[in-house]
Amino acid sequence: MEMDNNGFEPVYNPSYDPFELVEIRLTLEAAIERIKLTHPKYAEVLSDLLDGLTIPEIAIKRNRSESTVQELISRGYDAAKEYI
Repeated sequence: MEMDNNGFEPVYNPSYDPFELVEIRLTLEAAIERIKLTHPKYAEVLSDLLDGLTIPEIAIKRNRSESTVQELISRGYDAAKEYI
């Protein structure tokens, strides 16, 4: 999936295959479920991101700074790589 300039917000591209997007989402959801067991904070922000929330929205929702949210997302991505 393409990312915009901050590296975390997905960019819509109409050329994506909808079946591929579903497969990607299911894979990410499964990875998030596994991450919850060891790193629940990472799982929370990744789940919020997958649900379409922006970093500022996640920061407000989770009562954290945007930089903390970005760090949690980055670490969450690293953790998710083990399960993808």
